Amino acid sequence: MNRFAFVLDPLRQRLPLPQPARTRVLLEVAADLEDLYAHYRNQGLDEASAVRRAAETCNLSPEALAQLVGVHASPYARFLDRLSAQARGRWERAVLVALTALVALTAGRLLSTAPVFPDAGPLAWPAALLLLFGLGRAVAVATRLYLKGDHAPRRLRRGLGGVLGAALALGGWGLAGPFLALYLAARRAAADPDAAALAFAEWLYGGAALAVVALTAAVALGLIWFVLVGKVEAIEGQEAAALEQFARPIDAGTEADTARGPAGGC
Repeated sequence: MNRFAFVLDPLRQRLPLPQPARTRVLLEVAADLEDLYAHYRNQGLDEASAVRRAAETCNLSPEALAQLVGVHASPYARFLDRLSAQARGRWERAVLVALTALVALTAGRLLSTAPVFPDAGPLAWPAALLLLFGLGRAVAVATRLYLKGDHAPRRLRRGLGGVLGAALALGGWGLAGPFLALYLAARRAAADPDAAALAFAEWLYGGAALAVVALTAAVALGLIWFVLVGKVEAIEGQEAAALEQFARPIDAGTEADTARGPAGGC
């Protein structure tokens, strides 16, 4: 077992969380324990004493455990876990790839035959800003995961919420933007009834262009998010396996001493 198994194994039993949230909490606590262990070793403590001090400092009280569960069992966290779970199944991935290919082909044909972005008008700029924001977050996450190799459990999912949030906002804008354009066209028609036909014709063309721009960007960011989540979950699985594979037993005396340690949070 891992040198902190006497802390992690009871915690695993006490956590009322489904996977992958339970593994995520265990990895975060394990990382905190290892940081504390390294800190006490640098202070000159021997291995057993450093393990004991780290476990005493990070001994999770029921209150601290309830806070952890509250964070990882929130409706938002459960929504993200369910959404990412859809990307893990073979059929779900196949449907996702087929849907993305269909949207890409349709949008690509429109973008190659017509100046869609200019036709969408000023309402396309919020979509462009959301896309740039989402791509920026995605590049930051990909750089950390693939280039820097920074796989610290606390930072694994940092930035993923920004990518997904931008994708969802783009999808919402792709649906709501044309209605806003319709409202503007109606005001223009009311102000100048002679230009009503032209105003509504421009709305039909511009609203369709806006929907294409925003929804295509949303699908692209959503696909990028699924890829990054898949990478993060693979890393979390490897880290969880490492907790069992690279294990060292801890003597019973240390476990007994730690059980009497003060309650606190990591």
